[in-house]
Amino acid sequence: MRKNSSQSPFEKVTILLFFLGIVFSVTHKLWAYDVWWHLKTGEWIFKYHQVPVTNLYSYTAADHPWIDLSWFFQLLMYLSYSFLGINGIILFKTAVVIGSFFVLFYFFYKKTDLLVLIPTLILTLFTVHERLVERPEILSYFFLLSSFSLLESDRAKQTKKLYFLPLIQILWANSHSLFVLGLFVLSVESTSQVLSWFLSRKDHPFPKRIVLVTFFSFLSSMATPHGFKGFLFPFRLFTRISGEKEFFTSEIGEFKRPLGIHDSTSTVALFEFLILLTSLSFLRNRKNFRKSSFFLFIAFGALALLARRNIAPFSFTAVFLLLSNLQGIQVRFPSRQMRSLASAFLFCTVLALPIPFVTNGYYRHERSGKIFGFGITESRYPVEVARFVEKTDLPGNSFTSGFEIGDYFIWYFYPRRHIFIDGRLEAYPDFFFKELFQLLHHPYHWPEWVEKYRINFCILNHTNPKNAPLLIWLYHSSEWQPVYVDNKTVLFLKNSPENRQILNTYRIDLAKDPIPPVSEGPEAELQLADFYGKIGIFDKAELLYKKDMPHFSRRGEFHNNFGNILSGEGKYEKALLQYRKAISLQPKNYFFHYNLGRFYLARGQYELALQVLKESSRLSPPFGEAHLLLGKCYVATGQFDKAEMELSSIHASDAAYLPGRNELGILYARRGELEKAEREFRAALESDPSYTPAQENLKRLDRRTQK
Repeated sequence: MRKNSSQSPFEKVTILLFFLGIVFSVTHKLWAYDVWWHLKTGEWIFKYHQVPVTNLYSYTAADHPWIDLSWFFQLLMYLSYSFLGINGIILFKTAVVIGSFFVLFYFFYKKTDLLVLIPTLILTLFTVHERLVERPEILSYFFLLSSFSLLESDRAKQTKKLYFLPLIQILWANSHSLFVLGLFVLSVESTSQVLSWFLSRKDHPFPKRIVLVTFFSFLSSMATPHGFKGFLFPFRLFTRISGEKEFFTSEIGEFKRPLGIHDSTSTVALFEFLILLTSLSFLRNRKNFRKSSFFLFIAFGALALLARRNIAPFSFTAVFLLLSNLQGIQVRFPSRQMRSLASAFLFCTVLALPIPFVTNGYYRHERSGKIFGFGITESRYPVEVARFVEKTDLPGNSFTSGFEIGDYFIWYFYPRRHIFIDGRLEAYPDFFFKELFQLLHHPYHWPEWVEKYRINFCILNHTNPKNAPLLIWLYHSSEWQPVYVDNKTVLFLKNSPENRQILNTYRIDLAKDPIPPVSEGPEAELQLADFYGKIGIFDKAELLYKKDMPHFSRRGEFHNNFGNILSGEGKYEKALLQYRKAISLQPKNYFFHYNLGRFYLARGQYELALQVLKESSRLSPPFGEAHLLLGKCYVATGQFDKAEMELSSIHASDAAYLPGRNELGILYARRGELEKAEREFRAALESDPSYTPAQENLKRLDRRTQK
């Protein structure tokens, strides 16, 4: 407990500087991709005075039921935009974030030494920073911390403030699907108090207040335009994402597990540090150990381990529990001078807090793409390609691969045009994403999609590796012609009589035409270089890489990708130097080792390939591609038992990885175990009946059996 609740002028300035630091830390140009469909939906709600219940924006899922639980957030964001434009959205986000940290600070200020409180909040800020963007989840953080504060206050002294919790749940359930976290916290607390009463009912009255508040909070969570369906929606979405995990984790980075993969950002390291600190705080507070609090710590931690996006709610929960465990701690120093020195150091820390954000140094280190200031960075969004579509008035339906394109097109074009897909996972039928995933892997399905959806032009985000097979397919197809390209997107137009005039005016010969100018700097030029590399125009890719080498000579990814370009040109010795340089800069990057192993395997240097591929699989055990190449190496060197072990390990960790099953079938066929081979090929075809490699291998197996 603080000895004196009054604030000295020095403390007041320190606190003020801390909150100013938070303001600077979240004042960056518009960053979130899905801000655009949220904004358009807020506009629609404001205009029509109702909440949409079907998919308004997409022609592929027109009128599909859409449970929009973020309508209150969307309306607030649109109102902010209508008054102050884009900067209004940024200020709205900043206000919500400040509110969340103020709840934490205000609750613990009189109970915790400032030398403990502010450093802990700074740690929290950096741990959750990547999620403090223009999305409805920021309201979830505010409501979660408010709920914790009311519950903790009621434990200390019962007041009527507890009855605000059902009201919070009403607002929360109409703002974001994570309202279920509030219900979970209330359920844990009420269950804990009921069990405590049951075990010692002679000493305690029945905790009817918390039970009633929990009951009415559940009821109030159904007070949405969607009623009981809205209440069930978060559970359905979680089940769906779990069922289609392969697609979501590969396409959307925030659904990936935070541990076990190479990560160059600070978020995961700080997350691990916060786990350690909170665990130690429970040990320190073991005399007043609360099982309900520890259960919440474990439950939120398990949720965070499932997906990176859950690190933020865990972090806010963990910090609240951490500070609760540290209440009453007064940092002791040998002398008053030492304490004054520590206070001065804290003052200098909060004074310097804005520097990494204002200078963009933090954003460069995290490679987040954020830029300090107001407004938007047009190069982050498909602004130019949208203007091209509008200028040329392209007829027909579009295909867009990449949620960010559909998200922006909703804002830019609706209701004049409808989009193919966007980031609203709940607004599309269950089968849609699985079929799209198969198309991106096996683009020979493309003609079927063109006919089914009457697609006339296709816009791809060529920086996304998942789009590479379809990109290459379209580039080599005479039925599709490129008419627009920039550092992130390429637009292919159907080669048809209806499009003849547009094609005559805008058709691009990517191999012969000059490289389009890039105004966004060296990073954008590299994106364009990688695009040329993917479609096999290596001379232009090499030219851009050589031009930008002085800017990226210390970045491993640059040398790894340059190695791919040089290898594609047949300049193998130079490529090898680039691969080795990448590994020397980042020796723990599993993908760099994998790429070098793939290079050695292609050259027939099996022993060297085995060496680096083993290192790749050691650095990232779930990485199926490394095990696949290891299996191929063992097969090439006649080590069939080891090959089987590697290929079987892929199936154990990812049964849906079709190349692993196919290669295992090839191994069994080579060893004469035809029944096992047939089983693997058929298992691959059960996952994707159109998977060509398994189809062809099964035909070969049938011919071999007939002989």
